Amino acid sequence: MVLLLNRVKKNFIRLLLAVLLWILFAYNYLINYRYTWYYRYNRNEKDLHIEMNRQFQSAQNYWNQLLRKEKFKLNSYNFSSDICTILITSPRYEHPTLHYTLSSLVSSMTYEDKISTKIFIYNTAKPSSLHKHAEQLSQVEIPFLEVIHLPSIDVEIVQQKTQSDQWAFRETIDYLSALSFCEKQKPNNILILEDDLLFTKNFFSKLRTIISNNQHSRCSLIKLFKTDYWDGWERKHAPYLILLSLSISLLINFLFILLDEKFSLRSIRLYTKSLFSMVISFSFTLLWFVFILILILSVNRQNFQFLFGIQHGLHIMKSSTAGTLAQVYSSNVVQSLQSFILEQVHSNKSVPIDILLNDFFEKHQSTYLQCHAIPDLVNHIGVYSSNKNKNQGNFLSMKQSGTFEYDQAAFPIVSS
Repeated sequence: MVLLLNRVKKNFIRLLLAVLLWILFAYNYLINYRYTWYYRYNRNEKDLHIEMNRQFQSAQNYWNQLLRKEKFKLNSYNFSSDICTILITSPRYEHPTLHYTLSSLVSSMTYEDKISTKIFIYNTAKPSSLHKHAEQLSQVEIPFLEVIHLPSIDVEIVQQKTQSDQWAFRETIDYLSALSFCEKQKPNNILILEDDLLFTKNFFSKLRTIISNNQHSRCSLIKLFKTDYWDGWERKHAPYLILLSLSISLLINFLFILLDEKFSLRSIRLYTKSLFSMVISFSFTLLWFVFILILILSVNRQNFQFLFGIQHGLHIMKSSTAGTLAQVYSSNVVQSLQSFILEQVHSNKSVPIDILLNDFFEKHQSTYLQCHAIPDLVNHIGVYSSNKNKNQGNFLSMKQSGTFEYDQAAFPIVSS
């Protein structure tokens, strides 16, 4: 009996030590990762907004300098890039981000980028004067930045829709217009960007490396941003979680029995014949099961990849994912994609553009490959969506990348 009580005490201490070690690990490491239970308790929304506003003020100062800066009289500007880069921007009255996005993009560019690259800023505002920062940019001469205005939307069709449907329909039309504009330039690749992004340093150099590597992968779409927001545990994972937690707890308990019985098979047989011993063993197996299950749930599914490291490079995606923040299209897919989107527009469907793109690539997955470039070259900073029915200021709901390298950010922003 004394031996059994000692074993109970020893196992309890082991479990308590494991819990304490995990708490120490979680609050020194996992607290920095989104979608963990620990992250949420370490983030204050008010402080995040204060820091974001401070960063936006810094961006405004950079922007003002950019507009005044020597009119960018480069010695030998020669637009020769085989990438058509177009940034789609709309007025954001609550939390404008274009100046921040362009400040980050410009600071990511090398001198070589600036003398050979043209970035088209597609101002979708009607009238264009509604977009303050795009209008400011159109008044200055910066060789590698050009504000453009494309044909108007069919207003009658738009006005027949609800506010949410109008937003989706306009978004689709704008995306189609951007694709069509770039397709006429006859580039090998088309890069479409949104206006709420943070870029990595040497963005275009890294992008060209990815495109060069794509000659082997033959991807028709390369995502430069992919959120982990929807990759957490779901109800369908319950059987797997239970089986995994149970297996680990049984293994732990078995190893402790071996350790306590000094690896003697005879003593283990005697141990298993004792009803009290079996009850103790079952009880601690159950406790370990609960601990392991809580541990796995608290880390959340999308964060396990970071515990073991991520593999850099181009990865073929078996299924589509939401979001269109930064995407590269190969010339081989553009006409088919345009036709598909145009068909949806003519059918008067108000489907968000990312859903339409997903439908297209799912439908043609045997012909056009989708890929994801890791690490992501951009991250999302739009805590206020241009769609009033979406996120309006909640940092924990903002869709961000788990692979973007903040230490490589071209322009500092709060690491939320």
